[in-house]
Amino acid sequence: MGVLDDIADDLAMRALRAADKTGNEELVDQLVAVLGASSQTLEEAYKTSVRVRRAELLAREMLGEPRVNLDTRGQVTVAMAPGAVPAAPAAPAVAAAAEALPPLEVPPAPAAQAAPDLPPADIELWPDEVTLEGDLVKLVPLELSHAEGLAEAVQDGAIHQLELTTVAAPGEMEDEIRRRLSLRARGTMLPFATLTPEDKPVGMTTYMNIDAENRRVEIGSTWLAKSAQRTGINTEAKKLMLEHAFETLECIAVEFRTHRDNRQSRTAIERLGARLDGILRAHMRMPDGSLRDSAVYSITAEEWPAVQGQLRSLLNR
Repeated sequence: MGVLDDIADDLAMRALRAADKTGNEELVDQLVAVLGASSQTLEEAYKTSVRVRRAELLAREMLGEPRVNLDTRGQVTVAMAPGAVPAAPAAPAVAAAAEALPPLEVPPAPAAQAAPDLPPADIELWPDEVTLEGDLVKLVPLELSHAEGLAEAVQDGAIHQLELTTVAAPGEMEDEIRRRLSLRARGTMLPFATLTPEDKPVGMTTYMNIDAENRRVEIGSTWLAKSAQRTGINTEAKKLMLEHAFETLECIAVEFRTHRDNRQSRTAIERLGARLDGILRAHMRMPDGSLRDSAVYSITAEEWPAVQGQLRSLLNR
């Protein structure tokens, strides 16, 4: 039933949001009541629902989605629903069918829950959050409050539309921040917002693929607004992150990865002094479905003093 549960989860949330936008309070109340959380916000109702399968029927009635059925023999059938129903209370037959479904047996949600982007108490995160500041740039721990500024920044040069890159569109920025914060909670990423000295957001970057046991990180998932490129911001940001990695975190190596065919990105990495380790063939799938070969670079602790001197020279030009 896992796949069907996922379908129900997705449709229930979409129906709640769609109903909320129509302003039809009666329909909103009905959907929330089916979810069993009428005293909570729509978002909380979704997260703590114990009857999401019942809400699935109402969701499909609203959105005109195909209905997936699972019979007692385990056979799955798909039936197309009629066109989307106008924003109005669901038909009595739908409500009755929803009521006939058995409730899900899950523990009740606690009265108060920790924010979803906070790390579990039993996970010791490394590295610690830190602010890295230079003359041209400030790297601060990423927060949801940066979403509006970053949504504006990504439109500077339409960075999200560039080929060979994967950057969130303006309307997806809050979700992307939540994704990065969830990876932080798992201990695999330390995300930053890239700011000007005046605290204007101009991009994002991270320590990612964190290997705490071996003291190794990758600097990646980086983008900069077009107006911030070729200004020294990227070079200084990389210098700050490399200094912190090697001199404070005592990393044995710092890695960089990019699309094999992204010549601009590869040139920028090579300009830092990183060496090519090799090509990961068919490394990952791009949003358009194509397979990406990744060029992997690294700087080792032994190489860092020479690289640091090179970066200082670049910034002093």
